[in-house]
Amino acid sequence: MRSLLPLVATALLGMLTALLVVGGVVEVRDARQRTRLESDRQATVALASKEVLGLTSLRPQALDAQLAALERPLTGSFARQFHGMADSFTEVVRKYGVASTGHVVGAGLTSLHDDTAEVLVAVTARVSGKGHHKPVERSYRFRVSLARAGSTWDVSGMDLVA
Repeated sequence: MRSLLPLVATALLGMLTALLVVGGVVEVRDARQRTRLESDRQATVALASKEVLGLTSLRPQALDAQLAALERPLTGSFARQFHGMADSFTEVVRKYGVASTGHVVGAGLTSLHDDTAEVLVAVTARVSGKGHHKPVERSYRFRVSLARAGSTWDVSGMDLVA
């Protein structure tokens, strides 16, 4: 009986070591996943907020540069749609002297999957233009759709929501 005790103790110690190693591997994997999710959350909310802020902060004298900056992170059919409307949008802004200053009131991730995300962004904008004696404050909410592009995110859609 005494000769079996060291063998049983060694087997138990081996099993315990194996369980600790497996537990450690699982914990490291989970920590990496949590870090990636948090990184994706921060990146998507930041990009969506930046795009909406850019769209609601317009200066006629800098409009070409502003639209070029807004267009950079766009992708897919949304990029084509935005590019297609840029000339008429520019014409209206310049013709009516529209200027606005946006302020992000809040933004939050509403969904996140492997390669897609949606963010809701609430903004206020002080809008002025020809025919307005003083700026008018407007409130908007945008739903911004994003798509993963390698290690970064791009904007794949944007809608005003009620």
